[in-house]
Amino acid sequence: FDFQKWEYSPVYALRSYFYLLLHYVVVKLTAFGSTLGLLPGHKLLLFYWLRAALGLLSAYTEATFYQSTSRRFGRRTARYLLCILLFNARMFHASTAFLPSTFTMVLVMLFTSAWMDKHHYLALFWGVVAVLCGWPYAGVLFIPFAVETMYVRGLAKSILAGAAIGGAVLAVELVVNFHYYQRWVLPAWNIVVYNVLSTETDSTLYGTEPLSYYLLNLALNFNVVALLAVPAMVFVFVLPSHYETGKLQLLAYLSPMYLWVAIMFTQAHKEERFLSPVYPLSLWLLQLH
Repeated sequence: FDFQKWEYSPVYALRSYFYLLLHYVVVKLTAFGSTLGLLPGHKLLLFYWLRAALGLLSAYTEATFYQSTSRRFGRRTARYLLCILLFNARMFHASTAFLPSTFTMVLVMLFTSAWMDKHHYLALFWGVVAVLCGWPYAGVLFIPFAVETMYVRGLAKSILAGAAIGGAVLAVELVVNFHYYQRWVLPAWNIVVYNVLSTETDSTLYGTEPLSYYLLNLALNFNVVALLAVPAMVFVFVLPSHYETGKLQLLAYLSPMYLWVAIMFTQAHKEERFLSPVYPLSLWLLQLH
């Protein structure tokens, strides 16, 4: 759309062009359809077609999420999840946003689905893509999975698989960004330096909000669901389990959301989109107690 956001400026290089190219493919296909006369050719419509594609992708990942939940925890639990997913306003809004947080949310659903299905290496792949190409802060969501994988698959095999998958994704990410930035750069690292490690820049430059900002957003978008999701970890240990999955495994599934909330709620700079990666997890863990 002929405008460069400051995050894509070579001075900062905070956004991945690989992430952007995935969306560019959709836009080019739509433009090609317009050339053939199959679709209207107005530029504004290209943006809406992109949002439609993002919505379809989110719908697919939610369906995958539902199916994995059904296989792991049974149909009744999965149906509860499906009902809440269908009528949740915040998921609907986040699913079509052209933002790295939405990209990360989709990858987190794919990751969690693969994790539930015990496809550890596929889950590892989705997690690596989310961190290197989407939003590096999402790495904290994958810590419990990493611990489990090393325990189940073995330390040496897990490290080798992580190095192979991480190296492959990193190579693609570096090459694509080199083409556009004309220098070797890793935006995932740059954004951490810019917002966390640097003494010259600070995310609070863009505003600060009290804790009530997130609480009110959750109450508005999730109402009673948000309140019921909070004590899920307590219920896992107090109430009798109806699943074959052990309580430690359930704890591993539940802990990513608590890690994310603990970090994001304590940051001075708050944005509603920062919670997008854990929206599916918050709805999901509600079904597990």
